[in-house]
Amino acid sequence: MWKKKQNDSDESGIRIPEGPGPQHGAGSDGPPQGGVYVESARKKARHQIVFTAVLVIALFAGMTAYFCHYAVANRRTLFDNDYNSRDALLEQHNRRGKILAAGGETLAESDENNNRSYPYGNTFCHVVGYSILGGSGIEEYMKYELLHSDIPFASKLECDRNEELYPGNDVYTTLDVELQEYCYEELGENRGAVLVTEPSTGKILSMASKPDYDPNAIAGLWEYFRNDTSGQAPLVNRATQGLYPPGSTFKIVDAVELLQEDPSAFNNFSFNCEDGTFEIGEDSIHCF
Repeated sequence: MWKKKQNDSDESGIRIPEGPGPQHGAGSDGPPQGGVYVESARKKARHQIVFTAVLVIALFAGMTAYFCHYAVANRRTLFDNDYNSRDALLEQHNRRGKILAAGGETLAESDENNNRSYPYGNTFCHVVGYSILGGSGIEEYMKYELLHSDIPFASKLECDRNEELYPGNDVYTTLDVELQEYCYEELGENRGAVLVTEPSTGKILSMASKPDYDPNAIAGLWEYFRNDTSGQAPLVNRATQGLYPPGSTFKIVDAVELLQEDPSAFNNFSFNCEDGTFEIGEDSIHCF
C-alpha cells in the first residue's frame, strides 16, 4: 500500500513506499523498491524559474527601451543640463560653429584652437552673447547645434588624419547688421533696449541693449562685473531680461488713423503733460 509522506510540504509530488514492495520488473505495476518519485515538484519549480527569468528580462528590456527613447527625445534638454559636462568634452573634438547674420556676415567664430572671437564687438554683445563662464545669448541657447558636427564621415577621417578639430554646425540668424548698428548708435549712452521685428513672420531683425560690454574681453572683465555695485548691469540684456511696464499699444492704432485722415496734423500736434498726469474733472490719467 502507498501513502503520502505526512511531513512533506509538497504533498502532490513526493511519495515513498510504506514497506518493501514487489521487485520492479516486467509486468510489475509498482515503483522500484525504495524509489522516490519527484513528479510535479520539479516541473513546477522549472516553470517558476522560467517565468521569473522571462519577467526580469522583460522588465530590463522595457527600462532599456524607455531610457533610450527618453535620451533621444530629450537629447537637447539633457545636453543643456548644467550637470552634463558633455559640452566640454565636445569642445575637445569639435570646433564651435559660426554665428552668422542674415546677410552672411560673421558675428562669432572660432580659430583652430577653439578660441572664440566676435568681429562686431559690443554691437551684438547681448544678442550673440559669449560662450565661456556659463554662456549667454545665442552662444548658450544654440550651443547644441554649434558644438555638434554633421560633416560626412569621410571629412571626419580627413580631419583626424590632419589632427584637426571637426568643424561644428553654423547657426544662421535673422539679424540685420546695418539695422543693428543703427539701433546701437541711436541708443547712445542711455540705458535701455531696442527690439525690431518683422511682424508678418516674427523674425527678429535687431536687438540692441545698453549698457554693453566687449565679449572679446569677457574673461578679463568677469570679476569686475561680478563685484560691480554701480547698478549699470552691463551683462543684462534689457530686451529680454528687463522688467518694464507695458506701453499703451493702442496708441499706435490712433496714430495710424490720424496720419491717414490728416498727414499734416502730425507736424502741428503737441501735448503738454504737466507732472506726468492729465486731469479730466475728478479723474487723473498718467502720461506714460
